[in-house]
Parts: sequence; structure tokens; C-alpha cells
Amino acid sequence: MNPAFDRIADVLTGKFEVPAELVVPGATLGDLNIDSLAAVELHLTLQEHWDISLDESAFTPDLALDDLVVTVSALLDEGAADV
Repeated sequence: MNPAFDRIADVLTGKFEVPAELVVPGATLGDLNIDSLAAVELHLTLQEHWDISLDESAFTPDLALDDLVVTVSALLDEGAADV
């Protein structure tokens, strides 16, 4: 897969105990039973891990993992370009 996807998958399966077989690119946070409180915690966890700023309002039940990966990867690429 992708390093960003792999890290997000690790967080979802480890911290949020989402079954690994459910963590696929097209899955949404709703599909993974990530409620609003868990979504906030996921948002903060990912921001802290990569030291990036993510839009908290995007962390809704409709947020697909592949869209999250695209966003994170773009922010990481921007950060690398700033160095």
C-alpha cells in the first residue's frame, strides 16, 4: 500500500481496535464504527504523529480512508518541499 495508509491502518487496528479486514481504502469512518469522539481522537493522533494540520471538520462518518490518505500524503509532500 502506502506508508500513510499503513500508519492510519495501524492506528485504527491498534488504538481503536478496528478489525484489520475492515481497514480497506474505500472504507469510511462510519463503516469502521468510528464515532464522533473517536474521530476527534484519530484526528489528533494523526496530527501529532506527522506534525501536520488536518481539518477536524473533515473527520465525519463519510470520510473514506483513501481520501484521508490523499490528504495526509499531500500535506507530507508539502512539508518535504518546505525543507
